[in-house]
Amino acid sequence: MAHKRRRLEEKGWDPATIALVLDSRKEKRKQKGYNNIQQRYISWAKSRGVDPEQPNPAQLLNWLTAGVLIQEWHASTVQNYKSAIIYMYEDKSSFSDLNFLSYFKVIKERSVKDMKEIDIGLQPILTHFRQQGPNETLDISALTRKLCWLIGTCGFLRPSDIWCIDLANDNFALSEDLCKLPIVFPKETRDGQRIIKYTTIKSHEDPLLCPVRTITEYLRRLEGHEIMVPHHKDESVLHRPLIRDVRLPRTPVTSQTIGNHIAAITDLLGLPPTRATGPTEAIKKGALVDNVVVHGNWSSSMIVNNYYRLTRATATNFTSLVLP
Repeated sequence: MAHKRRRLEEKGWDPATIALVLDSRKEKRKQKGYNNIQQRYISWAKSRGVDPEQPNPAQLLNWLTAGVLIQEWHASTVQNYKSAIIYMYEDKSSFSDLNFLSYFKVIKERSVKDMKEIDIGLQPILTHFRQQGPNETLDISALTRKLCWLIGTCGFLRPSDIWCIDLANDNFALSEDLCKLPIVFPKETRDGQRIIKYTTIKSHEDPLLCPVRTITEYLRRLEGHEIMVPHHKDESVLHRPLIRDVRLPRTPVTSQTIGNHIAAITDLLGLPPTRATGPTEAIKKGALVDNVVVHGNWSSSMIVNNYYRLTRATATNFTSLVLP
């Protein structure tokens, strides 16, 4: 970051302009993720008498090759490390050479992508919820874990999405039939801008499995404990988080805590994350992929098929369709 700041100063950028660009939350998060990678490359380059502050495609490829051959880096790791190093330089033109780019095609061709085939069985969890009994009889810890798992699975939500739910948003809605959850500043962006997305979760005929009834009971427990806190992604924005500390209802929790609530259920059965479990089960039972894309707020069906669909099984019996 220091050499990037120095280059911008040399170009005549004012300190305020540099701070606006380099000190933004997004820039800091990106740089934080890249720092360790960049330091490893810098140390490697200096040990070989190479100036790491000058763009050097050949040396970058040499470093990446060492990682592939010695540390068995995967193609995705190579791509990530390449991006981290190129990000260090203002002039990136030397990295557009066709020979340089062809290297990464070769690395990609060396790898084999497993399209996944995971058999998900939700029945043990559903049986667990039924054995627990009505929401009204659950202690707050059990109710919180159940709520996080249900809205994560039925809403195709990450723990970080649940963390960003804002009960004070005017579009929050709760009835006997559905719950509309506003999610302020989720991981996704559109055209580089932060967004507010909305997830609608409908009720289930079994009251012991119904996410709407579960959130209704949870909010009843929170009555008298309304809070407004700065959003963790923008302290100038206040919001009312859904999930609270099980001991201190006026205290919000982190996405890690929400993830732990979900894991308390899924880990016992060896299930994958809820954001993958929900779409996979929905498609297996006949949901259109396009509808899954909309419900999960994904940008394309390719994202669902490549990263969140854990089995290629569908509800259609192709044998009966093909054979007369």
